[in-house]
Amino acid sequence: MIDILKGLLILIAQLVVGPALFIAMGALIGAVLLRAAAWWVAGLDVSYRTAFVTVFLAGMASYAVGLPIAILIRLMVPSTLELFVGCILLSPVGFLVQSWVIGARHKVKYKTACLISLIMFAIGLGIVAAVAAIVSAIIWMASISAR
Repeated sequence: MIDILKGLLILIAQLVVGPALFIAMGALIGAVLLRAAAWWVAGLDVSYRTAFVTVFLAGMASYAVGLPIAILIRLMVPSTLELFVGCILLSPVGFLVQSWVIGARHKVKYKTACLISLIMFAIGLGIVAAVAAIVSAIIWMASISAR
């Protein structure tokens, strides 16, 4: 009986606690993106704490919706395509769930919440692209000076 309880606790830790910690870390950055996007799109002045909770809840809801889909993908798709198919199928689901949570928590229309989510994605993509360009330039400069 104790072994069953121990196994159940380990399973809960793997399925709930671990992902919740990673989602919380991502929500630290996501909250900044949400604040910027909400201000830009709807003129909302969202506090960092409220934005963090919103992004965390959206992440947990996306995880809860996406986990069964991910399990089905794992069972149906060959392992070489698993990650690609998972990203293709789960990205729109995450976007829709995040938009729903934003709309529900900040009392905006779903259309506005979708636009906020889209702007969050665009800002994040722009930051990643800028960092990648800077790192690439540094590596290129280092390779030229090493010759």
